[in-house]
Amino acid sequence: MAIASPVWGILGDRFGRKPMLIRSMLGGGITVGLIFLAQTPLQLVILRLAQGATSGTVAAATALVAAETPRHRVGWALGVVTSAVALGGAIGPVVGGLAGAAFGLRLVFLGGGILLLISTVPVLWIVRESERRTREGPRPSTLATIRTAPPGTIRSLAVLICAQGLVTVVQSASQILVVLKLIEMARSVASAAAGFAFGAAGLTNSVAAISYTRLTRRLGYVRTVSVAAVLLAGAVALLIAAPTATIVVAVIGITGLLNGTIIPATASMIGLETPPEAQSTIFGINASSVALGFSIGPLIAGGVAAVANVSTALGVCAVLGLGLEWIGLPMAERSTPPAPAIDQGKKYTATVHTSRGDFVITFVDPKVAPQTVNNFVVLAQEHYYDGLTFHRVVPGFVVQGGDPLGNGTGGPNYKLPDESNPSKWPRGTVGMASSSAGVSGSQFFITLGDAPFLANNGVYNHFGQVTAGM
Repeated sequence: MAIASPVWGILGDRFGRKPMLIRSMLGGGITVGLIFLAQTPLQLVILRLAQGATSGTVAAATALVAAETPRHRVGWALGVVTSAVALGGAIGPVVGGLAGAAFGLRLVFLGGGILLLISTVPVLWIVRESERRTREGPRPSTLATIRTAPPGTIRSLAVLICAQGLVTVVQSASQILVVLKLIEMARSVASAAAGFAFGAAGLTNSVAAISYTRLTRRLGYVRTVSVAAVLLAGAVALLIAAPTATIVVAVIGITGLLNGTIIPATASMIGLETPPEAQSTIFGINASSVALGFSIGPLIAGGVAAVANVSTALGVCAVLGLGLEWIGLPMAERSTPPAPAIDQGKKYTATVHTSRGDFVITFVDPKVAPQTVNNFVVLAQEHYYDGLTFHRVVPGFVVQGGDPLGNGTGGPNYKLPDESNPSKWPRGTVGMASSSAGVSGSQFFITLGDAPFLANNGVYNHFGQVTAGM
């Protein structure tokens, strides 16, 4: 899967993401079903290799969902995908174990393959993919497409993809070590306790995956993942000193909650940073990172536990979890303004909801201040401004907001260029707050009275006017 996923991703960007999803479901269904006929270990290994090479439904579905979902709903949509995967991972082993005990393992594989083939029917009939744009001349490569994105995109994607692989290493290694820990603590009930632990992790993972966006609206994606990574490392470290199997089960449930936040949040950042034309390729590379994580994690866990002990191996996992916070994630924060996401031929408005009532901002023609208007629209669609306050109020002059820290010093990790344009700055004019030319980010202000002295000062980008609710 690690080798094949990028190839299928490239084909998805060229020929359609829905066909690749159907292809992966057919490939997985056929190869899993054929395990029913395997007679030797070699045949089983060959079929498993074929399954990895031809399936990859999660990556295909993620790419399709990320490409087809409006930007402001990408986080929620990928959370639903992650939640479904987590629920399947929790329920599948239980159903498979019961069915295997009742009917034999061969029929379990046959039944699993048939179910996967049947699930292609609703995809064929219900799922719709947007019509692909036709272009003249040869299609640029994925790397060329990404290079046309804002500076820093390649770095951000590399860090985020590595982060997905790293959290998978921690997750898969911890699962192995939890089983060993439970065997050490209570061999007679280890099997049942492990079942409860992983079931709890699957349940909490699925719950977090569909609700984590409440945190990202207030903290942003990077801060949310950073906090969750620190808590994940702490939870894994807590397993070292867990005195009873009950505590171990509870802690694993907490790790499921944290993984259910980290995984969809980083996937959402990948989707938001990736140009639409390269979604399948990038998510294919991401699937390779995840697959490698699932391979490397157990090797690290088993190797360290064999050389030292289970507690030391858990400590290594905790340090790897902190690596998400210490090394990579600060680099993933957007360091340049958002990629163009608006139609410069359209007129845009924004309705701002406050505790004192609503008001409407009508933006200037996007051709006049393209990056400033695009920046505000994208941040609003990503819920960046949700829950923020107007931290500065000067009666008769100005109100200022858009700072996630609420003290006038916060903002995204980039600055907008100067896009000064002629304006007399009448009452209700909206401009980007800035202490000097070229250092605006997310903070904006609204004039409460005429401010002609702000005209043509080369510092404040005027990009809108309050047209209702002033």
